[in-house]
Amino acid sequence: MVVVFLSLFVLANFLVIYLFYKLLRKSRGIKFILNSLLLLLFSWVISESFNQVHIWFRNNGVFIELGHSSIYLIYVWIISIIFSVFTIFTTYKNKK
Repeated sequence: MVVVFLSLFVLANFLVIYLFYKLLRKSRGIKFILNSLLLLLFSWVISESFNQVHIWFRNNGVFIELGHSSIYLIYVWIISIIFSVFTIFTTYKNKK
C-alpha cells in the first residue's frame, strides 16, 4: 500500500510539472512569473492533499506506514519542489 500511495503522489507531481512545463514554454513576461508561482503552489497543494488523504486513512483504520512524521511524504515533496524549480530555470534559460 505504501508503494502505491507514494507512486500516485510522485505521478501526480510529475504530471503537474510536465503540464506546467508545456505552459511555461508558451508564456512570456509576467505570465511566465505567474505560471512559475502557480507551479510551486500546485506542488504544495498536491502534497497537502496527499497528507490529508493519509490522515483520513489513518483515522479510518487504514495504516500506511510512511515513517515518523510522514517523512517519506516530506521527502517526495522536497524532491518535487527541486524538480519544479529546475524546470522553471531550465525553461527560462532555454527561452533566452
